[in-house]
Amino acid sequence: MLQQGLHRLGMEADFLYMGERVPPEPTVLSPLRFPNMLPRLRGYDVIHAGAALAAFPFCFYRGHFQAVLVHDMHGHSSEMLMKLQLEGNKLKSTLHLLQSLLIEELTIHHSDYHIVVSRPLLNRLLAHHIPEEKILLLRNGVDTQMFKPDDFPYDDAFTVCYAGDFQVWQGVDLLIEAGRILRDTDIKLQFIGFRQISDHRRWKEKIRKALGHHAQLVDRVSQERLIGLLRTVDILVLPRPYHPATVVAMPTKFAEYIALGKPLIVTDVDETAQFVRKHDCGLVCRPQALSLARAIVQARSMGRQKLRTMGERGRRLAETTFDWNVICKQYLDFLKVIRASGNIETARS
Repeated sequence: MLQQGLHRLGMEADFLYMGERVPPEPTVLSPLRFPNMLPRLRGYDVIHAGAALAAFPFCFYRGHFQAVLVHDMHGHSSEMLMKLQLEGNKLKSTLHLLQSLLIEELTIHHSDYHIVVSRPLLNRLLAHHIPEEKILLLRNGVDTQMFKPDDFPYDDAFTVCYAGDFQVWQGVDLLIEAGRILRDTDIKLQFIGFRQISDHRRWKEKIRKALGHHAQLVDRVSQERLIGLLRTVDILVLPRPYHPATVVAMPTKFAEYIALGKPLIVTDVDETAQFVRKHDCGLVCRPQALSLARAIVQARSMGRQKLRTMGERGRRLAETTFDWNVICKQYLDFLKVIRASGNIETARS
């Protein structure tokens, strides 16, 4: 989306696919597979490296190409820490975490500029003594022409929907436990995004066993179909648990949810809670099952017209802050600042 936005604004932008040979997990050996890519970098002014694993090889070969390196920072080391704490293979997770921490540290101090999606992630860079003028806060955006409200009729049942994947940091367990508390009500919980893999089949069975007919389970669908489904529910939920991995995140689905004009329930673990409170576009609860269940009951008691008004405020937030056109213009302005600073010419020399 950034590439398309830059094209619309008159700037050339290309992709460099690093190939399947680059390991999917962090590894300090990845630069050894990189020299054959260096000739393809000639002529570029800026390299936008998506995450530390992509930026790290560029840092390693810093003197072999003439371009400004922009590190698009993700909270990957925090995710590795969460896997170590919550998953079974401790030795493998520990090795991945140690490598991720080393790669992140080297990348932070050997990149020219940084992009972050959240203020906590920006603060992490400031704690590493990176000057704030070297950092751009650039949110995960949404195509507001694709994700937009529609007057779909509601079902009789009050439906709360989660759409996405089922990693530990998504907090699906929290929503399931809240659903247990609400089993004596007629509130429906909808889960969208199951794939035909063993892990997702286990999730399906777990939800069926816990919630029975109160749960609606929907497999992964096309984007167009997903948008249609989300338009028919009463409220959308981001039930993420508290953890360093969630604190620094800015979930992409947040922008998509509010663009649809739907009110949200979010847990008070990241910046989404601050946006919801400031713009009054939903409810905020603690990252606990009972608090989430109470928020769902509170939302239902508000009535659909008040919820619709909340959704309209969220839509305005999406249009003014999270629309890709707005975000791409911010990025272009940042690139202009880099050029004006003389860093592009310095890199070329």
